Amino acid sequence: MTNRALKIFHIITDLDVGGAEMALMRLVSNPSSLPMQHQVISLKSGGKLEDEIRANGIPVTTIGLNGARDFGNAFVQLARLFRTKRPDLIVTWLYHADFLGTLANLSTVRAPLIWNIRCADMDLSKYSALTRTLPRILAKLSRCATVIVTNSNAGRRAHEAYGYRARYWQTIPNGFDLLKFHPDSRARMNMREELKVAPESLLVGLIARVDPMKGHETFLAAAAKIASTVPSARFLLAGRGTDSAGFRNAIAAKGVPADKIILLGERLDMPAILSALDLSVSSSRTEGFSNTVAEAMAVGIPCVVTDVGDSAIIVGDTGRVVRKDSPDELAKAIIEILMLPQEERAALGAAARDRISRNYALETISQEYAKTFAGVIRGEFP
Repeated sequence: MTNRALKIFHIITDLDVGGAEMALMRLVSNPSSLPMQHQVISLKSGGKLEDEIRANGIPVTTIGLNGARDFGNAFVQLARLFRTKRPDLIVTWLYHADFLGTLANLSTVRAPLIWNIRCADMDLSKYSALTRTLPRILAKLSRCATVIVTNSNAGRRAHEAYGYRARYWQTIPNGFDLLKFHPDSRARMNMREELKVAPESLLVGLIARVDPMKGHETFLAAAAKIASTVPSARFLLAGRGTDSAGFRNAIAAKGVPADKIILLGERLDMPAILSALDLSVSSSRTEGFSNTVAEAMAVGIPCVVTDVGDSAIIVGDTGRVVRKDSPDELAKAIIEILMLPQEERAALGAAARDRISRNYALETISQEYAKTFAGVIRGEFP
């Protein structure tokens, strides 16, 4: 391996706010001991993270994939980029990028290839025919990847069940910037003022895009129960689609009082929003490694999570873990933490931050990726 900076191409479906997209942004923006020249290729145009990645000095190319009919054109553009730029390593994120990146690589430079799996046991029946088909196709292509990286143990198990037969599996969890995500009493006060949340209110948050896998129906059913039991409780929902008319109708159908709900839509100021919470919830029906759970913990907010993916491993004994699709269990666990004395909730939050610091600091995780990248390029994964 030469001393020059390694040219690493990262291919991802889009750059909207999501777990994989945020993990990619953190990775390419964080300094590493290994000299690397990252370039991000987004199959779809636009996305709120595009400008932020560019602002960190990382080139971004968008291709304009809008549906299955555009696959041919996207393949041609990727192949042309590979031929002209000659990357040392190609890293693909999410199914569509795995598929197109693999085909373009096989037809051109045949560079070392890493697939990055960011999900676990998805209910594929909730998605398009193309998305349902891709895991089966990728299972047949899985040995084309030099290494398949998963961010969770659950992700590996689920994809082995799909038929993936990796030459090498590597589990590298998500990493978090503890300088960006930290307890901040001023941010808490300012955000609560902005949201018009009284100091005595108990604010419960769910940070997730509206998607069948995120379990919003379970959360809303639990919120209706909590609202009748804990008068001071309010509920904040942020993420793509949470400010839509259709989602408002879903809230009304579940019987959650309108004055108890705060809907923010998609936001990028997550540290400030999380600081305003007393408790963060993940009601997911499926998950790999939840960014929002770890981010809330890093801010010092205890969490209640469903037992999917690696959520129970992330939380440990700093919060509560319940079965998925169980509004009653979820409501009971949320009420249990809300009813703790404030100092006990604060102690849980401090323990949560310590757990993230010890296990998931961004610097440590970035070095794990750097070692994997270097090992692949050196041929340590034949």
